Amino acid sequence: MVGFQPSRLGPTTSLFSSLELMRARCHDEVRNNPYASSAVDNFEAQAVGDGIFPHWTLDDKSLKAVIHNALGVCLFDKEDYKGARWEFLWVDVTYNQDKNEHAKALYFLWKIFDQLGDAERGQECREMLLNDRTFAGTEWRARAQKESKTQ
Repeated sequence: MVGFQPSRLGPTTSLFSSLELMRARCHDEVRNNPYASSAVDNFEAQAVGDGIFPHWTLDDKSLKAVIHNALGVCLFDKEDYKGARWEFLWVDVTYNQDKNEHAKALYFLWKIFDQLGDAERGQECREMLLNDRTFAGTEWRARAQKESKTQ
């Protein structure tokens, strides 16, 4: 055992000397090989999934409602109804302390569920907006009433 001198080098140590060359080859493969490019795209889609979502560090639930509604309106305008639905559902279920923001979320949820073919859920949102006393006097209730008369 006196002559035994084990190396501290691990299996990846030899790779460090050629790291830049390996990176350059990988980048070249992704640029020039559709299979490699597809593999990278697939990996990114699996790693990120449906998106990267912020975790709030603020405590103001009314402000969170404003932010979710603003993002929901942007997604709605881009006709990303499934994405918008989640933003408005956050307001409906969790950040519903501000009656105007809650009414806005219900208004858009009504429209979104109709667009997604779930008329029953759309009707529930519409009826809640029109019949719940909490939303009396809000702009969104007035819009819903006006649109309900024309239908």
